[in-house]
Amino acid sequence: MAVAPVGAGAELRADYLATPRPLTGLGDVTALAFSPDGRRLAAATDDERVVLYDLAARRVTAGVEAGERNDCVAFSPDGTLLASTCSFQAGAHVRLDRVTPDGGLEPVTEIEPLDGDEIPAVVFTPDGRHLVIWTGRHDVLLMADTRGAVVWQRSVNATRTPPALSSRPCLTPDGETIALGLDGLLVLLATRDGRTLAVLPVDGGARSVAAGPGPLLVGTGSGLRTVTLS
Repeated sequence: MAVAPVGAGAELRADYLATPRPLTGLGDVTALAFSPDGRRLAAATDDERVVLYDLAARRVTAGVEAGERNDCVAFSPDGTLLASTCSFQAGAHVRLDRVTPDGGLEPVTEIEPLDGDEIPAVVFTPDGRHLVIWTGRHDVLLMADTRGAVVWQRSVNATRTPPALSSRPCLTPDGETIALGLDGLLVLLATRDGRTLAVLPVDGGARSVAAGPGPLLVGTGSGLRTVTLS
């Protein structure tokens, strides 16, 4: 596990979260993500940069300028693309870079403009061809990754749900369904067109969702719960 304590440098923690191993040169981090092969970390930093960090060499191998608020970084499933959320006072966008074999970053595109001034989360679909983006105005967007074209845009329960800027969408392993926890609700949407499949109440409030080969695992204020998709 990689963690970034407030006011301290990033570090690795293994079993039982004991014996922290500091990551030299990686401080003031606002978001972290492992590459799929486990060789690198992507990190957004407080100095408005997104960097790649080589875990074996313990050093930063590449960095790019980002926005004022960077709350999420995400690798594509094959590790060749890196998405980062960039928020500004006047708006927000998702930056997409190609990860080179030697640990560099090459700009691909920026997905903009987005309907909202904050982007708490972005995730790739399992096939790596699209990104699902959650904005501050409760819109989920499915986007073509290399062209930056918006495929669809949907408002998700915006009139009934209080702000949930910490929510992060997840996709089922088959890539067909998006799950999003919005306080007391679990919202399920079709990845293909963004239509709402179900809105399910969750005791204790749905705060985060993880999808695996079995039921959805939902984190709530009163513990973990499972939801089986029919």
